[in-house]
Amino acid sequence: MENKYEKWAMESLDEITDKLQTGVLFDGENEKLIKKILFEEQVRMYNKSKKKQKCICPNCYNESIIKSHTIPRKMSLDIIADNKKIITPFFIERYPISNQFIGVKEMGIGETSTFPGFCKAHEMIFQSYEKKGTISKEEDVIKQLYRNIAYNYFLFKERIELSEYIEERYRKVRNQSAYNYLKEVDPTNALKKVILEGNDKYIENLIYHRTELIDFCTKLEKYRMSLWKIINGNNADITVNSVVIDMVFPVCICGCTEIVLDNQEYLCSVDVVPNKKNTLITIGFCGNISSELSNVVDTRLNHPLAMLNFIEAVMIYGTDNWYLNPKVWNALSNERKERLLSEMHNLEKSIFSESPYSIFDDIRKYIIENISLEKQNVEHELSKMRI
Repeated sequence: MENKYEKWAMESLDEITDKLQTGVLFDGENEKLIKKILFEEQVRMYNKSKKKQKCICPNCYNESIIKSHTIPRKMSLDIIADNKKIITPFFIERYPISNQFIGVKEMGIGETSTFPGFCKAHEMIFQSYEKKGTISKEEDVIKQLYRNIAYNYFLFKERIELSEYIEERYRKVRNQSAYNYLKEVDPTNALKKVILEGNDKYIENLIYHRTELIDFCTKLEKYRMSLWKIINGNNADITVNSVVIDMVFPVCICGCTEIVLDNQEYLCSVDVVPNKKNTLITIGFCGNISSELSNVVDTRLNHPLAMLNFIEAVMIYGTDNWYLNPKVWNALSNERKERLLSEMHNLEKSIFSESPYSIFDDIRKYIIENISLEKQNVEHELSKMRI
């Protein structure tokens, strides 16, 4: 009898393994459990992010305020908002765990780009330009860069922790699901529990993506500390290109991404910070960059049309940390919105690529009408607005 039971157990475990790989094990009620885990852990992390934490500045042990704005509220968010609302993209984790859905949502500017980042004393760092309502000094560009990197560092640390909690809870549900399945066909009614060791494809996906997040977060930390050294009057290796354009772009951006050029990886930050009269665009890098990359950056900042295309590319291919006037998004056709959201899945392009679809039709039309462009360039830009 014991040998028969062992044979049944081994055959059943093989069956469970097959059902794990095909996803059949998590059909029906078990699938609801997985979705429940994703929802509960995301809610838990959201609630945690709305509580005071230790100030993110090095060697500061003061308690942070609950809502540090990464983008200046009065100077920028108030300018681009419509009835104190903005539009921002969001990602929904769906079952199976590796799938994501991209959409957009409205958000109040009181919540926009906020995190429990700085204590009251270190919040005052940014008053040097917030009170003036414009970023005009190099030292203020660096401070806004630090704000950006600190925010992204916080977000990626949160995503790493979320991944760890989801894996832990998934393993428990996996064991329970296997037990429930085997218990129904247990010939001896002797089964007490099931513990499945090893990683299935969903756990492997989690680990793979978490490893990437940890690597990126490590680079962000290095960048953050370099900026902090400069803020405190010391030297550090960073590269920053910053321009002011006499147009008010109805969008704010505080994003980070990785650039690969000639097999070399670079951590890149992008800030787009409008005020009442103009817009500051800053491209920063942790460390020095090649002459080739420097030339690429220069071409994105040397003409209003190049800046427009760059900003749109950052929004589509670079970061989801952008905040747009709702009227701009709502003025687009439904087909164009769908195509823009679909383009966000395109991992083959970077912030130095060009979006085939326009976001800022009014600015694009203004540039076409008021700045001399070659005929083929005009036609190319018009084609982006025809959908």
